[in-house]
Amino acid sequence: MKNRLNIVVFVLLLAAGSLLSVVFSRISMTRSNRSAGQNSTDRVTIPQRIVCMSPSITEIVFALGGEDRVVGVSNFCLYPPQAKKKPKLGGFLNPNFEQLIALDPDLVIVQGVSEKITRFCQQEDIELLRVQVDDVESIRNDIEVLGRKLGCPERGKQLSFEISRALDDIKMRLAQCEPRKVFFSLYRTTGSMSGLTTVGADTFISELIGICGGENIFNDVGIRYPQISKESLLKRAPQIIIEPISTENLSPQYREQVIGDWRDFFAGFAGDSTEGPRIYLPASEALLIPGPRIVQAAAMLAKMIHPEVFGEL
Repeated sequence: MKNRLNIVVFVLLLAAGSLLSVVFSRISMTRSNRSAGQNSTDRVTIPQRIVCMSPSITEIVFALGGEDRVVGVSNFCLYPPQAKKKPKLGGFLNPNFEQLIALDPDLVIVQGVSEKITRFCQQEDIELLRVQVDDVESIRNDIEVLGRKLGCPERGKQLSFEISRALDDIKMRLAQCEPRKVFFSLYRTTGSMSGLTTVGADTFISELIGICGGENIFNDVGIRYPQISKESLLKRAPQIIIEPISTENLSPQYREQVIGDWRDFFAGFAGDSTEGPRIYLPASEALLIPGPRIVQAAAMLAKMIHPEVFGEL
């Protein structure tokens, strides 16, 4: 009888031990899963306090619906209008680090490489994200990258797709058109032709000119933003001059002066009997900022280069 009791107790203890083993094993697994889940969440934390250190980045973040999370922007961020109300943090070369740290960001986004901002973010343990946005492909890719980072990947994909579709539509409509030779003037001294600067190869502006049925006459220059001579400009004989002007210079008097500069320049070499190139002075910074508004920029370029297809600007 005693032996039988001992056997029963032994069996019960063995069963209890197995049960406890299972219970503790499940508790351990639960803790492990919770821990793993927490780490996973940490890895995909959506930033809530974002600093945008270029106009392109600001426009992309706003277009993705992240404007309420932007706590600071660079001095040059002017669009959309709400961006003007955000705290200003200097520029790419002279960032205001005191103001930046006071804003307590959890993500700083820069365009290209900035050693100053990189070192600062490393020292202060602030996450840094770099984007390129220097041609159409990188603009679309970085929109999707930022969409994922901001927790709205579908919106990023949709915006990227809309850009691709709009540019493809322009190319398709111009498939049978002869390219026209375009000179894009980035800078010169008003009242003269000194300091002539333009866009070379590997720039989004030159790429857009090609998409819109134009031929950038300095597309063979390896420098992105070369300064060029008056002689080289004349030799390449542009059919269209595009010189974006600031919205601060919209007066008719200023426009007449700029157009007069160009007409006098070409007339002085070709003679009054020769018709010079068409001259456009678009007052839109969209032509200069690689971001979501490249569709708007392309529409403007298409009207300037092929008005017979898209209508006059």
